[in-house]
Amino acid sequence: MDESSKKSKQATKMNNIHTISNLVCLTVQAACVIVFFTVVVRNTVVASDSMEPTLMTGDIVLYNKLAYKITEVQRGDIIAFWSDETKELFAKRVIGVGGDTIEFYDGYVFINGLLADESLYLDENVETNCSKSFTVPEGCVFVLGDNRENSLDSRYFVNPYISLEDIEGKYIGSIPKVW
Repeated sequence: MDESSKKSKQATKMNNIHTISNLVCLTVQAACVIVFFTVVVRNTVVASDSMEPTLMTGDIVLYNKLAYKITEVQRGDIIAFWSDETKELFAKRVIGVGGDTIEFYDGYVFINGLLADESLYLDENVETNCSKSFTVPEGCVFVLGDNRENSLDSRYFVNPYISLEDIEGKYIGSIPKVW
């Protein structure tokens, strides 16, 4: 075998090793992406206008599935949760946590007797109407949609309290609908 054949075989062998190395690298990267979207992030498409203008219909929304493994649910958080009552996934804003009393007067929300400051996510002319009051059990939250006049939320659920176990993630961002 001449020198040129040896070099050609060596080059072919190196190309094969390089190709296998690239395939292994791509497989590991794909596995990491799959694990990331299975364990860490929950993504959905907004199906209704109940959270507008915060979450727009058709937007892709991302939720951190691990957020509440290390921190507590806070008032104001946007969460994704499963409803056994309607058999669907919802996105709503947490208004009350365990022990809170939620009441409504003149279109405003009161938490534990104090007017809730919702100025970060609601226009001042938005009314939240309801004739009931709610005391949130421990281990649960009370949620409302930001589009208060068109939202199926805790005010209307048969069981108005969302168990912490049913929360699938905390909102981390969205990708606007482009079509």
